[in-house]
Amino acid sequence: MLFRSVTGIFTGTSFTVGLITTLFNSGADGTEDGFVAKFDASGSPLWAVGFGGATTDDAYGVAMDGSGAVYLGGRFASNAITLGATTLTNTVQGGLSFDGLVAKFSASGTPIWARAVTGNGDETVTSIAATTAGEIAAAGWGTADTSFYLGNSEFRLKRNRSN
Repeated sequence: MLFRSVTGIFTGTSFTVGLITTLFNSGADGTEDGFVAKFDASGSPLWAVGFGGATTDDAYGVAMDGSGAVYLGGRFASNAITLGATTLTNTVQGGLSFDGLVAKFSASGTPIWARAVTGNGDETVTSIAATTAGEIAAAGWGTADTSFYLGNSEFRLKRNRSN
């Protein structure tokens, strides 16, 4: 069976995906929260998960691996957001800066893990890709040096400028 996943941003107090899931905005009305949803081949929604905090939190990229697990890329300005059992804390408190995020959801929509992409400025994960074996690649941008932690591994991206 073929499945499709989508991701995006919603404002307002709530957002309904098909007939099955209503997501509630965790910030004030008018702030952005992110979501990821999975649909079957006929376009019927299977599940949807929202995330966000008190300020702007966005979802931009989505991918699916061979097992049906779904990967999400985005950013958050809220002081903290929680996906499943993982709470990500923004390195600059007060909603003044974005940290990027990458998260994995099971084929049934349960959050498995989430990681922050952090630095001294804004960081955003704009796209993500997954192999059938579950290996992922993420792309995005940052305004300063950036760190990305996955388990026991740390990846550092250094921005070099001549001007």
